[in-house]
Amino acid sequence: MDRRNRPATAVLGLLVLTLLSPAVLGAQQASAPPPPADDPFVWLEDVEGAQSMEWVNAKNAATIAQLGGSPLYQTLYARIKQILDSKDKIAFPNI
Repeated sequence: MDRRNRPATAVLGLLVLTLLSPAVLGAQQASAPPPPADDPFVWLEDVEGAQSMEWVNAKNAATIAQLGGSPLYQTLYARIKQILDSKDKIAFPNI
């Protein structure tokens, strides 16, 4: 190798390493860690299972019990339900 090209080769090598570093780090960080073997909520992954639905219904009932007595909740609930049930919708174009 010619001595005159050594600095240019070194700079080029550092440039390539600098440009590749974020990609390598991002790829390493993008992979999710495996779930712990002793996850107490692994049964919630069965989103339509009886146990999961029972848990969700219990949480929903507790939430309604806490929020349901609030006049603000009742007002917002009625308004949102009216909007969702309305026949007036924004038309989406068909292709």
